[in-house]
Amino acid sequence: MVEAVPYQDQPSALQCFERTFPSDVQESELVWHRDHATRRITVVQGSGWQFQFDNQIPRMIQPGDSWCVPAGVYHRIIRGCDDLVLSIQEI
Repeated sequence: MVEAVPYQDQPSALQCFERTFPSDVQESELVWHRDHATRRITVVQGSGWQFQFDNQIPRMIQPGDSWCVPAGVYHRIIRGCDDLVLSIQEI
């Protein structure tokens, strides 16, 4: 069974893609999760959104921000005001 996801992915380059979270996504859909690969994430668009690593305080993110999420580390996104677009590169 394939579960629905609260985002849309668009390939942009080898091992890179853009992920869009709509502004009307339900908070309950933005779940804690971990990825199998380390990822470099860059904010392309969005305001009022936050990113949180497990056991850390959420931090505001804005266009131009970039950070790495190591494989296997729990994290989540917290909804903001408009659509969030992320550029994601698997390392």
